[in-house]
Amino acid sequence: SEAWKIAGFAEFNMKQYAKAAEDLSRAVDLRKTSGTPDAETERALAQAYFFAEDYERALPLLAAATKPAAGAKPDADMLYYRAVAEMNLKKAADAERSFNEVVKADPKNKFALFYLGQLAYARADFTAAINALNRATLADSTVAQAWQLLVSAYLGRAQAAQGAAADADYLAAVRAADSL
Repeated sequence: SEAWKIAGFAEFNMKQYAKAAEDLSRAVDLRKTSGTPDAETERALAQAYFFAEDYERALPLLAAATKPAAGAKPDADMLYYRAVAEMNLKKAADAERSFNEVVKADPKNKFALFYLGQLAYARADFTAAINALNRATLADSTVAQAWQLLVSAYLGRAQAAQGAAADADYLAAVRAADSL
């Protein structure tokens, strides 16, 4: 198993994720048959599947790797990978819960905030989208997609409002567009 593990880690570092997943999977299987699981190799396997965009295989491993341990701080990166895998597998509610866990572990994670805004926008919850996207643009003002979606969210909320509330949202959309 050690030989497969070493080969898998080497391939992972060379960004040959599909081959790394194959070798790490062999290492994990051999370790399990010997009765000594290896958490480090299982985490690497989850990441290899993720980066190879094999989300079906990655998700169960990512879910296992992100189970809360007593007193341990959650790993924001692994939570993020799990959330992206869930989103790619069209599990929007699970992805939203996972992105919220990422933000709880890392409040300035611009990509998790952006995806939370994207998910809220998709369900036409413009207020939640605006809140998440404002936080994403505060975390990193160079994320153009967040600014673009923020403009659209303000315009969507303005269309549903009337009077001063609509005017305020239209003005906010213009300011967000200027920031873009």
